[in-house]
Amino acid sequence: MNLILIGFMGSGKSTIGKLLAKQLNCEFVDTDVLIEKKMKIPIKKIFHLYGEYFFRRLERHILINTNPKNPFVLATGGGMPCFKNNIDIMKKKGTVVYLKIPKKHLFKTDNKNRPLFNKAQILLNKRKNCYAKADFTIENDKIKKTLKNIKKLMR
Repeated sequence: MNLILIGFMGSGKSTIGKLLAKQLNCEFVDTDVLIEKKMKIPIKKIFHLYGEYFFRRLERHILINTNPKNPFVLATGGGMPCFKNNIDIMKKKGTVVYLKIPKKHLFKTDNKNRPLFNKAQILLNKRKNCYAKADFTIENDKIKKTLKNIKKLMR
């Protein structure tokens, strides 16, 4: 089973994705990492130099063209499912799990390096309906509990 993790910035998509892939003995793919490798610069700099629309087009290209041969866990950028019909593409590739971030974790200081952090509450409100289209929603409050809940979904 392929799993695609969506959610707001800092919701744990990459952290949970890596751990889950290791436990399930499958490939882990992080779209942000693929974009940074392709462009050879950090995402924050991509936003600064080329703008959000350019970045979203890069994300879409990566989503469409990433097709691992073996089962995988895919961690996406926070806005990726909400651009054009990306959520529909994701659903064709696997089971989409929305990692819902508890409000108490939303404004952690480590999120301040993310390009859209200053607009966090506005963005979260705009993206709620998109995230709600996921096949499953799991609140990511504790890593072990989240991993356990995702594995339950797979049974």
